Amino acid sequence: MIRTSQQPLFAGSGRPGRNHPCALALLSALVFALSPGCAGLHPFSEALTSWNSSHTQAAGIRRILTMWTVSSREEANGLSSTGFMGKVLFFGVNDESSMEVEGRIETIIYEWNNDEWTLKRRFLPTQKAWKSHQRSTALGIVYDLFVPHDVEPGRQYALVMEHESLDGVRVSSQPTRVP
Repeated sequence: MIRTSQQPLFAGSGRPGRNHPCALALLSALVFALSPGCAGLHPFSEALTSWNSSHTQAAGIRRILTMWTVSSREEANGLSSTGFMGKVLFFGVNDESSMEVEGRIETIIYEWNNDEWTLKRRFLPTQKAWKSHQRSTALGIVYDLFVPHDVEPGRQYALVMEHESLDGVRVSSQPTRVP
């Protein structure tokens, strides 16, 4: 979805990431293929084919698929950090396989407060840090991320990925709700 600044981020009843009936089978396959146990999936109803290493960003990013779950990890200093663990895939015009991206990539965290979504945090890694999270899979290039955040039990969150290409084209993922 290409979102302009005039389009609302969360359309409809204030609930991001609505389910699509055709997406269940594909989402099940993606969870199994990428990392069992990931939660917070959003609909993505088109089939994926095998990865072709010649896919690059030259064709342009048209869709972003994200999968998030609440997680924690141990830091180098031995302390534990909470946040969101996720997988991010970028697809071009033909949605054949996910591809490597360059440009500005940002993760935005929203929290459900008093019957509305409020912006809580923006996470903007450097290009060098972004590339360190990249790996090749049967689905194409996948980015494994951990976004630190003080996750409060019982709160609802929604995460959105935004990508701005080197030539200024902006694409946003659908909001992914994480309980």
